[in-house]
Amino acid sequence: RSLLRTRSRAPAMASSAALDAVDLSKVVDQTGYAVVDATGAIIEASGDLEGEEGERVGATVLRMAQDAGALLASGGGLGKQRMSRMTITFAACHYVVAVAGDRVVVVKKATGSDGVA
Repeated sequence: RSLLRTRSRAPAMASSAALDAVDLSKVVDQTGYAVVDATGAIIEASGDLEGEEGERVGATVLRMAQDAGALLASGGGLGKQRMSRMTITFAACHYVVAVAGDRVVVVKKATGSDGVA
């Protein structure tokens, strides 16, 4: 069952199997990453997103992804779409979020990398 389907009928971006083939530790300029399942549990984490910080960020981002998926599935003034990626930007860092099957992938980067201000 797709993670986004827990609140909407929007299909997920990619399969969990495709995610298993990706080495997140090799993402350029990342300071940490976390893979979160549909219950909010951390499956894998590294760097800044290990421990309590990763659990807090993972749970928050999971809810945001579910809400964004529900908004897009309902039309939300944009026509029915599915989420492919979401970026959450703060002064010191940004989080790049993608949905892969029943998982949410969160990569933390320093603000300024990837052209994000």
